[in-house]
Amino acid sequence: MKEIKTVVLTKDFYERHKDHKEILSNKDGRPYLTLVIEHKDKMFAIPFRTNLKHKFAFYFYSSERKKGDGKGRPGIDYTKAVIIQESDVERNSAIDKKEWLELKKNINTIIREFEEYVKAFKHSLENGDFGVRPVFKFSALQYFIQEIKDF
Repeated sequence: MKEIKTVVLTKDFYERHKDHKEILSNKDGRPYLTLVIEHKDKMFAIPFRTNLKHKFAFYFYSSERKKGDGKGRPGIDYTKAVIIQESDVERNSAIDKKEWLELKKNINTIIREFEEYVKAFKHSLENGDFGVRPVFKFSALQYFIQEIKDF
């Protein structure tokens, strides 16, 4: 099994991308926790979210953060993934124990689903329908198109 890393990104990373509105940054200064996946010489940081409502994510069903109102569920949001360098990692960070166990159990599924999402994003770029499909139009990967083309 691959090493599972949950990290917080540096303020410098967010400063470099401050004009990229699809990259999640917490205005209150509380950093987003991300899962790091390395694939094909690229390092991706995929953010944990509390209130997901779309299918391009891995959902935590055991989480203490889940809401009973039916509005969304906590998980890892593939659409807001970013490409990072090692220098963009501020520190490792822990997550809820139940989520950690679910993450460990499903890491291969998460990696496979994320790779499928990146391939679909790349295919959308090649087909020219990137700006039409909201799942890609609002993706944070749009700021890393050259890196995705080389993927």
